[in-house]
Amino acid sequence: YNFSGNDAVTLYASKQKTAIFKDIKAESGTSREINPLVLKLSVKKGDAELTTLAPLTLKRRTGHSIFAVGAGKTTKAVIVENAVSR
Repeated sequence: YNFSGNDAVTLYASKQKTAIFKDIKAESGTSREINPLVLKLSVKKGDAELTTLAPLTLKRRTGHSIFAVGAGKTTKAVIVENAVSR
């Protein structure tokens, strides 16, 4: 989710050198399924890295939301594990 003051941000997997989500518009979000793995993530605006996150271990049957807040150089991101009821 992009709740930052940036018009669009990209969630980027640093080690894999690829965008997971590109150009997430302000006040919006997106989702997708990803196979289990460990990711080192960053939030970028264009080629500029705004913030990095702690490594995230993705596991089967779990979900995470990542929220970008702030603007420009004050942009921060947090990871929240989603609660899943079965």
